[in-house]
Amino acid sequence: MNSWLEEGDMIEILESYQCERFEIVNTEGQKDYQFTGGSLASSIEKKGLKALISLLEFNEEIRAIDQGNQIVLRREGMNIRISYRWDDDSQYEQVLPFELPMKEALERSPDVEDIKVLNVGAELPKAENPQCVEEQSAVKEAEYQSLGRAFCERFGVVAPYVAGAMAGGIASVDLVRAMSRAGMLAFFGSGGLPLEQVERALKALSQEKNIWGCNLLHNPHEPSVEKKTIELLLQYGVKVVSASAFIELTKELIHYRYSGISMKDGKIHCPNQIIAKLSHPSIAERFLSPPPPNLLLELMKEGIFTEEQAQWAKKVPVASALMIEGDSGGHTDTRPLSVIFPTILRLRNSLMDAHQFQEKILLGAAGGLGEPLAMKAAFAMDADFVVVGSVHQSTIEAGTSLRVKKLLATADITDCSKGIAPDMFEQGATVQVLSKKTFYASRSKKLYNMYRQYTGVSAIPKIDIERIERQIFKASLQDIWNEVQKYWQARDPRQLKRAKSEPKHQMALIFRWYLGNASRWAREGKPSRVKDYQIWCGPAMGAFNTWAKGTEFELAENRSIVAIAFALLDEVL
Repeated sequence: MNSWLEEGDMIEILESYQCERFEIVNTEGQKDYQFTGGSLASSIEKKGLKALISLLEFNEEIRAIDQGNQIVLRREGMNIRISYRWDDDSQYEQVLPFELPMKEALERSPDVEDIKVLNVGAELPKAENPQCVEEQSAVKEAEYQSLGRAFCERFGVVAPYVAGAMAGGIASVDLVRAMSRAGMLAFFGSGGLPLEQVERALKALSQEKNIWGCNLLHNPHEPSVEKKTIELLLQYGVKVVSASAFIELTKELIHYRYSGISMKDGKIHCPNQIIAKLSHPSIAERFLSPPPPNLLLELMKEGIFTEEQAQWAKKVPVASALMIEGDSGGHTDTRPLSVIFPTILRLRNSLMDAHQFQEKILLGAAGGLGEPLAMKAAFAMDADFVVVGSVHQSTIEAGTSLRVKKLLATADITDCSKGIAPDMFEQGATVQVLSKKTFYASRSKKLYNMYRQYTGVSAIPKIDIERIERQIFKASLQDIWNEVQKYWQARDPRQLKRAKSEPKHQMALIFRWYLGNASRWAREGKPSRVKDYQIWCGPAMGAFNTWAKGTEFELAENRSIVAIAFALLDEVL
């Protein structure tokens, strides 16, 4: 059922149809709901099926059964199939494109008096023939693929449109599953999540038949986390990874990329694909080249690759595709896409010629793409695919709170600012965040300036301590330190040992408590911490809101990720 609604809200919608029994069927089994019933036909006559359709997830069925009448609604990728069987044994079926539910076609569903009664096996009218609709869908799919045919063929998707990995599980299992079932590529946002939670997500997604991917966030401070994440990716057969924040290539990344490499019919086959997200030519060059010989040698010594496999690996680039990132949410160099994309495109062409790779390295455009004209510009620059991030954070399927989604749905292009990144606090690295109704950007900078100025907590003037305890932490620094010690004792006790001998490191750990929790408070929608929400967001969010104004997508409650993706693509065509 639709993950946007609470169970009680869903039951209220079902009950309003005055139907004897609803059966909800999905991959987890079947769940039945029984009510007084007796008036399904008249309820549909009055209110149509829009409310019921809004409950559907992909490849799920809702069966309404009432006094011999039955209606079955099923989501099938880009389509909705509706079957009617009435108590006089008459039967009717229609298949509608996914974009229709909010339109007049479903405002009032047909009843016995309205429709042409059809017997089993009878031919449907041409305008309503499922085969006709399927042919129309095939034509539409071909049009989408024409925007980036090489990408669609390489990854087996219906459109060159990617849902980027939003860390902390914001790019949720529900989000990835919805895109996968619609035939599009999305990446689960594993960055910053406990390994146990990552494994649960991979286990759930491994049941999907269509392609999907997972984020791999470089973790130089905790290399063991990166190593264990790679082990999970291999264990659950994840075939495509979004590699982000890599400054140097790591042995673990090379292990993933070339695992299972073989020679078939005279062609090198590399089952695992990496799409690297980056914004600097020097990093791009590493991913556009063969793997570093020293890392291959280490993996050979460990028995992971044979000498023959290492030789094959030298003929395959580290990345099969790049996401070239302009001014995006979260970590960003704020480089204009129109500058960085052509630069890396020329670099790609040069290195392809130099290394004579057998497959073209594809290039995607990311950052600042929130509406169709921006996407048209990306394809005009010769992008093979486009990547959308910030906009998806406001969708029904995103793994963040309703409060955050509503804030994002009202953002303008000017409502973004730079705050300090929790994972790179000591370096002063920044993330682009929403600045509307939240003070995270300014408060995180204040803490960083204190970190730079003082040698430890004991060196901070008492008046400043009292101010940040009252305004930012809402607790004493001693209480915060007690929490910090419990956290690091379980995660990495070496941090506490270092903090004991280095007061400045202790101060950093205390300040990072606020930065790390600020994103969690946002995802959970904690009411008392709205002004501290850390919401990663770029100006594309405001551009989307401007485009969506006056449409069904203006409200956060109507923002289904698949509907948005196809609506944007329709205007790109």
